[in-house]
Amino acid sequence: MGNVSFLPVDERVDVDGALLSEVMRQLGPETAERLIEDALAGMQVELAEVAALVAAVASAGKTCAEDHGNPEDSPARLLADLLAATDRLSRTAWEFGLTTLSGVSIDLALCAERSDHTALGAVGARLQRVGRRSLGPAWDEATFG
Repeated sequence: MGNVSFLPVDERVDVDGALLSEVMRQLGPETAERLIEDALAGMQVELAEVAALVAAVASAGKTCAEDHGNPEDSPARLLADLLAATDRLSRTAWEFGLTTLSGVSIDLALCAERSDHTALGAVGARLQRVGRRSLGPAWDEATFG
């Protein structure tokens, strides 16, 4: 057996500061802060839903290639739900300047559209990493200080 290398993951998370400044200017600081906090909370829920759907798609793909009785659990239904969830997450992230999160959400949707289960797992894991960094406390502190 050969050597095992540790490859550190250092993914940059981009935030469109100009867009956030414009939101703050248009709505005022207090209203904008409430709106952004609500959006961040909603995106955290969406991110958790996407993670659950990626796991369900992987599980459904391993158990059978066809629908198995319950249409809610069919691979096709799960992929459709995943596409809808990634679309919601991507759009909200884009509206609030979270460009990296939006882009990775789109990448995951493309994997789902192609039914590429291998890529789905990898991109799903990347989305969770980017999501944690995008929606975490560091972002809140940088934005609202």
